[in-house]
This record gives sequence, C-alpha cells and structure tokens, in this order.
Amino acid sequence: MRIRITGHGGEGKFPFGNSGPWKEFEKVFIEGGHEICNSSFEEPSDAIIANSYNSTIEKFLSTSKIPFEKRILVNWEPYIVERDRYRPDVFNRFGSRFAPSVDWASMVNAKSFKWPQDEIVDSNIFQNWSERSNSSIMIQGNKFSARKGELYSLRRRVLNTLNSGELILFGTNWNAGIKFDWWHWSRSVLNSDIRGISLKSYSGMGRNYPQYKGRIENKTLALSQHRISIVIENSADFVSEKLFDAVRAGCVVVYVGPNLEKFDLPKNSAIEVDPNPSAIVEKVRYLQSKSESELLDIAKSQFASLKLVSDEWSNVKVLRKLAQDMLTILEK
Repeated sequence: MRIRITGHGGEGKFPFGNSGPWKEFEKVFIEGGHEICNSSFEEPSDAIIANSYNSTIEKFLSTSKIPFEKRILVNWEPYIVERDRYRPDVFNRFGSRFAPSVDWASMVNAKSFKWPQDEIVDSNIFQNWSERSNSSIMIQGNKFSARKGELYSLRRRVLNTLNSGELILFGTNWNAGIKFDWWHWSRSVLNSDIRGISLKSYSGMGRNYPQYKGRIENKTLALSQHRISIVIENSADFVSEKLFDAVRAGCVVVYVGPNLEKFDLPKNSAIEVDPNPSAIVEKVRYLQSKSESELLDIAKSQFASLKLVSDEWSNVKVLRKLAQDMLTILEK
C-alpha cells in the first residue's frame, strides 16, 4: 500500500528526518511492508494520513480515488486555534479521525491519544533549589483567538496584576504593539462564528508588559532558575507539553487547563487553579509566602507524581502506538 502522510504545514510528505519519535512513527508502516509517498500530491496514493488540512489537500481528496475508509484525519489543534478540521464537511471526508485530547475527539467522533511528551526521568534538578528565584516564571506566547474557550487573554489579565518582582515572562509576540495584536485578533474574528466570539478575548490588546524578558533559547534552563511556574494552556481541553516541561524542570506548577484526572494524570501533578486571574494571582502570592523547604516538598511531590505516568506519555511510545492503530484501520 502506498500511504501519503502529510506534514503539519500541509506538505505532501511528512518531514520525518533521520531519527527521533516521528521516525519511529514512519517505521511502523515501513516494517508493515508499505511505502510512504515521498513526492508531490500528483503521485498516486492508496491511503492518506492528514496531519493538516488546507485547500491543496481538499483538492487532492476531491480528485483522488483513495477509498473513504483509507482516509485518516488528525486534529492536532483545538477549535479555538483551527476551526476547519472541526467542520462536518471536512471531517466527513475522512473515514477515521484521531485527536490528542479526549475532548477534541468527542467533538469529531475520533479516537483519542496522549499528547506526545519527552519522558520525565530522575535527575539532580533540585540541587540548585536554594539559588532559585522566588519570582514565578511564565513561558508562553502572546496569541489571539476571538473564540469562546480561549485562554490567551487570561495570560494577559494575569500579567496585568503580577508585577515584575512577582513574575518573569518569556515567549513570543509580547509587546509587539497594537497593530500586531489587532491584526491577529481581527483575523480570528473574521474566521469565527459570531455566536462563538468571546468579548474577553481582546483583553490586554496593545499593552506593554514590563515583566517580559524576550524569547528563550533553553526553556528547561530558564524554568530551573525559578521555584514557581505558571502554566496556562491555550484552551482548557487538552494537556500540552507545557505542564511536563515545568514539572521536568523541578518547578512548583500553578496550572490552568483541563481536569488532570480526566486525562489520566495524577491530580497532584500540579496545583490546578480555575481560569480566573484573581484566583491565579492569589495562589501564586500564597506560594511565594511559603518557605523554601515547603516549596521544595511540593515540587518534589509533583515531580514524583507525574513521573509515575510519564512513560505512558513518552513520545516514542505514543507515536508508535498511534501509527499501529492507524495501520490496523488501513489494513482492514
């Protein structure tokens, strides 16, 4: 069978590289005796696994002879980021769908899988605890979505309250100016259902944040210089790498996202807080009032809890299992 696996950016061939977790994904199909299409969409294909969806893929499907049951779509983004893959006319073009979130999967009748993560392993990450800053750290992008359920604006509302002594900010697109912010927010408005637009989503537009220290090259190094990390997911319907990164670095994590137990994660893997800026600020200030040793105990407990299930989220294991599940469908 000739299988076309598209890239996240809409490429006709997924950029697997020479090693790594995605190479293991590819191996499952090769070891099964199948061929991965490695050229343009004009090359004949017997099956497709779409990691993206755009006009090129839509055109390809409309002229392709690939059977409905050999078409697989992966919803890699939440609805607040990308609406197209949640439209009935799109997901009904595919016989099977997969999503790295139980919530996204339920929206499109898909099979869920865990978001691929680097494993958490024992390390000496806590050795520098006494030297760590008691200021909290946030490593997040300044993004915009006008749709209900977005948590981007929550990040900005938290930054409006926690000062530079209480929070250090790293990431992309902060302090970019009103024109940049307005353009990205308005683009989302134009691509949204008017009934699904959140009036809070434009909060903080055009503001300058003195807490911002620029982009970051080494996320783990930056996190490991702070005792407390604030993690706010893009939306409260999936668990991304942000939680794992912060716990792996040995931080006490204040977390805003879905209920962790719903995603088969130990509840004490992080301190879960409601998506309310006052609640987040209150929790951060409460933690900053605790002693060095008390914070260390919390950080070690979170690290141990998430480490217990880390293997189940291992990117190699998750992607191999995902490929195997897809291959089972395609070989029927």
